[in-house]
Amino acid sequence: MSGSKSIPYEDRRLMCLSFLLFLPVLLDFIKVRQGGESSLYTYIVYVVSLIAILVGLRRDVTVKSVGLLFLFYFIFGFSYVMFPETQEYYATDGFLILCVYFLPIVFFVIRKIDLWDKFFLIMAWFGLLAVLMGLYIVFFSGVDNYSADERYFTYMEFSYGVLPFVCSLYKQARESMPWTFFPFFILGFIEMFAFGSRATVLFVLLFVFFSELLYRSRNIKGILTLLLIIGMVALNFENIVSWLAGISGIGDSYVLRHIIVGELFQHDTREVIYSNCQNRISSMGFDICGFFGDRMYCGSIYPHNIIYEIMMQWGWLLGSVILLYILYLIIKSFLNDHHRIVLVFLVCCLLGRFFVSGTYVVEGRFWVFYGCLLALTSSKKTINKYAI
Repeated sequence: MSGSKSIPYEDRRLMCLSFLLFLPVLLDFIKVRQGGESSLYTYIVYVVSLIAILVGLRRDVTVKSVGLLFLFYFIFGFSYVMFPETQEYYATDGFLILCVYFLPIVFFVIRKIDLWDKFFLIMAWFGLLAVLMGLYIVFFSGVDNYSADERYFTYMEFSYGVLPFVCSLYKQARESMPWTFFPFFILGFIEMFAFGSRATVLFVLLFVFFSELLYRSRNIKGILTLLLIIGMVALNFENIVSWLAGISGIGDSYVLRHIIVGELFQHDTREVIYSNCQNRISSMGFDICGFFGDRMYCGSIYPHNIIYEIMMQWGWLLGSVILLYILYLIIKSFLNDHHRIVLVFLVCCLLGRFFVSGTYVVEGRFWVFYGCLLALTSSKKTINKYAI
């Protein structure tokens, strides 16, 4: 945050948000550079960035923000005490980082973002660096990312880290400086396709589709062009897949392998987990298990679906209230068409993951999403309508 006095305060908040989303890519890059021995560097990054953010945005540390933060600490503590069978799950690095790093930044800074005009531009500049780091990780690091013995993180971790920046680069390329940002969008998408999950590729395509729909809703010629491109890809899909399979570095793609065998939307492991979740929900009555209370019914792993996770933790009544509250915030944000493109981005790049993977309890990404929703629903300022 050096030189922060010359940077508008609202821009500093957006830079903070962009950095939080950039963290996973940065930490993956450090892991590769350090040969997996990166724990010390990881903690240094967290400590230094936390101090820099709180110093650079110290005006946001108010009594109300501190009170809200401690309210959530109280909720976590209450769950810890009331449901001792889940206490082992609190003793993880992920939960510690959530409480010490992400929650303070979310409640002090992120929820107070009031002006979103420069969000995609700032994200796109971070995106250039994210794509370059990803390019090194996937193609030039010398690490066999497909070998469980050699890789330092999973394809899923990597692709969800790059996802927000690929979408931001597309958005900014459509709005300004296309020759700067569009090539990096293409490179980022290739990285995700080569070493990424199926869902992240789908989320990029959904973001592109909905952002174009918002932009071109006033332009029938633009809509027809978009449909024509989709039709051409669909008609030549098999030829495109065969061509990609022959390219070095992409032929082993997790996404591509599932397309070739016709299992793009199938996942046997998740089907078993979902079945266990459905059995538990249908028989749990009014039981409440608290945070992590779902784990004992999923073989000590999470449900891979935020709806199942919340319902299994908080029961039919309280779980439904929580889900309806999140839905209310989403709908309220969507009804403000000045913020609609930001909401599409947040849903595709942050929330979407939790319907197919991830756990909302310990992942900072979900709490960043929640903080952004609070900001969008309370923002008194606007961004340019359909600016894309």
